[in-house]
Amino acid sequence: MTALRFNYQQDKAQKNISTFGKHVLNLGCNTDPAHLKELFPNHVLNVDFMYYDYVLDKTINADMYFDITKDWPLCNNNYGLVILGDIMEHIRWEEWPHVLAEARRVASNLCITVPNDSRIILDDRNLPLGSYHVIQVTEEKLKEQIEKSGWEITEFVKLGKENEESWWIEYYFLLAERN
Repeated sequence: MTALRFNYQQDKAQKNISTFGKHVLNLGCNTDPAHLKELFPNHVLNVDFMYYDYVLDKTINADMYFDITKDWPLCNNNYGLVILGDIMEHIRWEEWPHVLAEARRVASNLCITVPNDSRIILDDRNLPLGSYHVIQVTEEKLKEQIEKSGWEITEFVKLGKENEESWWIEYYFLLAERN
């Protein structure tokens, strides 16, 4: 699954850059496991809200640091694509409308990869914020949130469990454009 979701993000970034020549905003980049900055160094802005990942015990070398659940310090329409790769399950449902509105404000296209994971931790002060899943993202809820936020889904991929040991129920890859 790891390779599939990162390949999806890479493909959408490549198509955005080659088709529109616009920059890509990679939010919740962590250590950039999809290697977007390495592949497209002049076109990708990596953003995270943490300087250090205590779970992975690694420094996060983002280009910018800010909380995506608050107003983003970015100009309107400055990006062709926002990538939210494996980050939305870390954000409470009530914060999704603002995140998706800000994405819509700064970019014309949106790429999301997200697991449907039932292992939810609602409040654990012993774990660093952002290191655990706070919601279970289902296909229905994901589509509802995207469409309510003024995005039109242009591509939706649903993958089932790889095997019985997989921690996720399903995985979703989504591409949307601003209405």
